[in-house]
This record gives sequence, structure tokens and C-alpha cells, in this order.
Amino acid sequence: TLKPVSLTTPTGTTINSSSTVPESSLVTQDNNNQYPLGLVNFSFTTNQSSNQVTLNFETDLKPNQVTARKYNSNTNTYNNLPISANPTITETTINNKHHLTLTYTLIDNGELDLDNTLGIVKDPIGLAVSNQTYDQLANTGANNTLPMVIALAMITLVGGIGIASKRGRVRV
Repeated sequence: TLKPVSLTTPTGTTINSSSTVPESSLVTQDNNNQYPLGLVNFSFTTNQSSNQVTLNFETDLKPNQVTARKYNSNTNTYNNLPISANPTITETTINNKHHLTLTYTLIDNGELDLDNTLGIVKDPIGLAVSNQTYDQLANTGANNTLPMVIALAMITLVGGIGIASKRGRVRV
């Protein structure tokens, strides 16, 4: 079952693309972590330097079981979000389903932005579960709550696929 991920960007931005991709589809895999919810690869245009981004992941995982990690497609490496991005992971309920909400700040042309064009932000990111935690979940049977299928879903506003609002929200 595909679990939805919603992406919210600041007012005045336009989401150009957003897709959820499995880690296995990337050039390099993260040796120390698993990404059971996939990585969200997105791009948006903005006219502001500082952009607060929010992603909601439908999952039974808890904030203490995950770490926000970025995939850098330029260097094929994975890194935790820096403290300067003010990342937070909290729990919420959306449509009576448990979600983890990742909120952080992206600076246009900053260290997390993979597109060096002023006004365009690109940032593949996901919620990582350490191999040790992942194995513990598997041993307790708790991984039955993790999505077993991660579909590739390219969402574009031009194609009319997805749900968008004036705030720059898209569900993938």
C-alpha cells in the first residue's frame, strides 16, 4: 500500500516537481540506514532566500526512530540535516492516520539546495531508520506497519496530476 507524503512550501512558491523514490533507485545506497518511506525528491521556484518546508509522512514510526537525511545527487552521499536548517520531526494525525511531520528551513543556493540557479530549490530528503532500529522492528514484527511497496510517482503541476493549493502543497 502506497503511503502518501504531502509537501508544503511557503506562500508564493511554485512546486515544479515532486516524487517519492526508493533508495534502491539511487546511484548509491546509505550503508547505515534504511528509508522505508522512500526519499522525496522535489523542486520549487521561490522569490525568497529562506524557505520553510514541511513534509508529512504517513507511518506508524515514532520521531525517536527516524532521522531526517538528505541525499546529495551531486556527490552521491547521505547526510543528516544540519542544525542550521532547524529540523524538527513531530507526530500528528491527519485524516485519522498517524503521520510524522518533518519541518526545516531551506536557503536558496544554501548548503541543502542542489540547484545553483537563483530562485530554484531542489532537495531530495527522507526519514532514515538506522539499520539497528530497522532490525529491531523486524525482530518484533513491528515492521508490518512499514510500507512494503514504494511506488515512483512523478507529480507535476503542469500535468495536472496531484493536488495543489495556493500555499504550494502537493501530495505524492
